[in-house]
Amino acid sequence: MRDPDYPLQGAERRRLKTAPVALNVQQRAIVAEAIRFVCHKRCWTLLALNVRTTHLHAVVAAPDPPDRVMHAIKAYATWYLREHRLHAQVAPLWSRHGSTRYLWKAAHVEHACRYVAESQGEDLGGEL
Repeated sequence: MRDPDYPLQGAERRRLKTAPVALNVQQRAIVAEAIRFVCHKRCWTLLALNVRTTHLHAVVAAPDPPDRVMHAIKAYATWYLREHRLHAQVAPLWSRHGSTRYLWKAAHVEHACRYVAESQGEDLGGEL
């Protein structure tokens, strides 16, 4: 793990157009539900999921490009939060992009799943 880069964090925070969103336990559960739904609906296989307060990690096996998967996950998560009246803000909920990767080897998929499940810090509570 790298040490926090506080000057970079400050610069990034100043660039924000709206206040950062921190998901509570209920919101995190709804986001997880939305991700499971979109994966089921599109016949994707959700291999690992960890919804955090300010971001999420998911490992998804899908025939679609990672950017398309990420876009669908963000769209459904936002829709679910708004449908449950847990996020009424009109401003965007998610960052403009995110980190996406192709995982070509079984060992890489296994490593990513372990990382998502075990390397995200303390348990935030709630059943996800």
